[in-house]
Amino acid sequence: MAKLWKKQESVFAKIQEYFVKTDKTRDVFKTTITELINKGGDASLADAVEKVHEAEHEADEVRRSVILDLYKKALIPESRGDILGLLESFDQLPNTFQSVCNQIFFQNIMIPENFKARFVDLINVNIEAYNLTKDAAFCLFKEEDLLNKCELICEKERESDTGERSLIRDIFSSDIDLAEKLLLKELLLSIGNISDLSEEVSDRIELAIIKRRI
Repeated sequence: MAKLWKKQESVFAKIQEYFVKTDKTRDVFKTTITELINKGGDASLADAVEKVHEAEHEADEVRRSVILDLYKKALIPESRGDILGLLESFDQLPNTFQSVCNQIFFQNIMIPENFKARFVDLINVNIEAYNLTKDAAFCLFKEEDLLNKCELICEKERESDTGERSLIRDIFSSDIDLAEKLLLKELLLSIGNISDLSEEVSDRIELAIIKRRI
């Protein structure tokens, strides 16, 4: 696969740019979600939530440009399909960063004080899953051995799942209102979806590795 990309340096440069943009979305998300966990849907955070949307939009614009170039350049259909599938799957990660922020802000979800630190911990685990996935996706183009990275992504997904279940159990054991419990549960599932999606991308990467070795 790397041999193909050496002939398509302009496409590879755009793919690099895409990952830079998704990293920017991650960074804005991390700052904004921390504020949202502390303040809920406070009106003062509208600009911060909008910045997550803008960063995700920038990444999506670059992704569309990559897709157009993939069809213009002389890539064999099989390789082009692998890359398109990978980008499509990966793009759900910055989308989820945006949707989690929207969920808290527009539903005005307030995190109980005694759960805030654990929500932050869960966010961090899922960001780590994203980081590993981005590194693996990028390194795929350089024909590096990625099976170990894929296993680390799976470990982060399991860690996230454990933290998510523990929080849901403790939230439903608390004395807060049922409606609030349900909102918090849906939020936790959305946060955990980041590592779930990371694992799905990892599966695509593993498949690409196997096909490359055949």
